[in-house]
Amino acid sequence: MLSFGNSRRPNVAVITPAIAREGITKQVANQIAALQERKVNVCLIVLSDFDADVLQELGVLVPPQDILQLRQQDAYLSPQAFLSSLSIIGPILQFLKKRQVSVVVANAPYAHFIMRLVKLFGFTTGLRLALHQYYHGLQYAQFPLNSFPRITINSLNQGLARLADNSHISISKATRTDVEAHFMKHHRHVVLYNPIFNLAKVPTEKVSVFVGKEEAFKIVLPGRLDCNKGQLFFLEVLERFLKRKRIKAGNLQLLLIGAGEAEEEIKARIRNNSLNAFVRLTGAVSNPHLRCMLEKADLVVVPSFVEGLSFVALEALAAGTTLLASDAGGLKEVVNDGETGFLFAAGDQEDCLAKLEHVYHNRDKELIDRAKVEQDINNRFSYKVYKEKFFRHLFYDTNS
Repeated sequence: MLSFGNSRRPNVAVITPAIAREGITKQVANQIAALQERKVNVCLIVLSDFDADVLQELGVLVPPQDILQLRQQDAYLSPQAFLSSLSIIGPILQFLKKRQVSVVVANAPYAHFIMRLVKLFGFTTGLRLALHQYYHGLQYAQFPLNSFPRITINSLNQGLARLADNSHISISKATRTDVEAHFMKHHRHVVLYNPIFNLAKVPTEKVSVFVGKEEAFKIVLPGRLDCNKGQLFFLEVLERFLKRKRIKAGNLQLLLIGAGEAEEEIKARIRNNSLNAFVRLTGAVSNPHLRCMLEKADLVVVPSFVEGLSFVALEALAAGTTLLASDAGGLKEVVNDGETGFLFAAGDQEDCLAKLEHVYHNRDKELIDRAKVEQDINNRFSYKVYKEKFFRHLFYDTNS
């Protein structure tokens, strides 16, 4: 067990673009909980949207006086956010100094950029910060350096990072590769897999989102409704599957769980392809409700085109539900194909259709190795393992 002994515990600030129903917020909750369990004082800086109910769902409590809400229009590093960044440096510096913060964990590119500026400005006023940058996705796969503004901002960020960053943390090997190939190689760049932590669940009998026959094959596709998450792709696969298997309404149901900018396009695809009897959009749901939906499903699908490391994939494994996922990014680090779940080549309809047919045809059989799933969770994706590695990295492994 690590301990500070009689020395003073450092005050830590965690900064995030938003607190919302998304993967980054779940990981921010893990960071805060891991530090608070070690009696570290934690404050929170939120650049844009803040939904206090989400933190409460995740069992995390930060006193209101220790939360700085900046209410920026964008939650990502857009040109507008880039230009307005100077206006929030002062409030952040004042907040950090008042709370005597010496360690900062910054999540996602917008927070990375802001905190590099804050650290360098703060240095001129005597503020000394250890800055740890947390990478959550395949930033450059999703937003390639294919325009002059992106190349310019990336070059500026590289220079700032060399001056300001104490370490880099990635949620998967795929994420680290993306950062190192297009941004920089930091001598302290570690991979800490997202963990699964205990979450209060809504009683299963209160989750009645599935309609139709009790014996119907139930598929859940959770995640932000976004072109990179693959909902439209899977609807095309599903349409072919239903026709090939001649499945009647009531014998299969797909739940699309989440909200996002692709919602109207998804609704149009469902309507135009006569999938209304098979597909239902639930909108965003609470994290406890999502856990129960995953447990009630026969199959969880994660068909992403770009993915750092999917929380819902991990939660599906923890729920004991069969998982069908693309091999995008960090997903192939989560699933051992044919053993703990099933993988298909990202964007390949034929491969996805073949795997879906295999799962459906063998739906009454045990398709995954439950013991191996449990072993993976305990050894690689448990909260206990994560919090020890995270804490050690921040305060002890200075040469890692």
